[in-house]
Amino acid sequence: MVKETPRETQIAYSRPPDPGDSNWKAHFEERLRRVVRSQQMHVCSWATCKRYDSHGHPVCKCRAPWELSEDTKVFANGEYIIRHRIPFMNNFNPPLSVTLNCNNDIKLLTNGSDTKHIMWYSTLYQSKKQGKSHNLSTLLAEAYMYHDSKSDTDCVSGVVDWNRLLVFQCENTINCQTELSAQQVIAYLMNWGDTFRSHRYVPFHWSVVQRHLLAVYPGLANGSDA
Repeated sequence: MVKETPRETQIAYSRPPDPGDSNWKAHFEERLRRVVRSQQMHVCSWATCKRYDSHGHPVCKCRAPWELSEDTKVFANGEYIIRHRIPFMNNFNPPLSVTLNCNNDIKLLTNGSDTKHIMWYSTLYQSKKQGKSHNLSTLLAEAYMYHDSKSDTDCVSGVVDWNRLLVFQCENTINCQTELSAQQVIAYLMNWGDTFRSHRYVPFHWSVVQRHLLAVYPGLANGSDA
């Protein structure tokens, strides 16, 4: 039945069924089948999830196909198995699927490693931590090679203009390819600067202190203790 149902790539842009409709339940079930078929079916590909394991065998990093089970089971040691009747279908929440028309994966979070992993994932996803510096250098190298082959050298007069153009192109590459957190974007839009400080700081000029110490203790100038 799932395979016979056509996959709709544009269903995410659809409105959910009207709760005030007298046939809302029937529309809900129909929409649920369409969304599940289009959004919840996992398809392994090298561009998304396929990887080689330590033995050189191709595997899915999402661990599909999943273990089949007719019912959800929770064991005494804390492990559990979610009901899976189709090996390549993600677990989902029907109201969320019908309302949002998108993929969702419902998991049972206990006080173990799963909770720790999801907290780290959510924190890193929201804060958008700084990427690896070697990734950024690779992007800059690719941008330089691209613009070097595409740029019209006749339009550039002198080394200064060439360097200015190079810096401009590298800056555009960084802005396009680097992920920015919402907090960072808002800080830039509001002109709050690059850092958050909990205190106000006063400039401290060490030269004034040094001059006063030398006046009180002249021996410090030549390294003596007098």
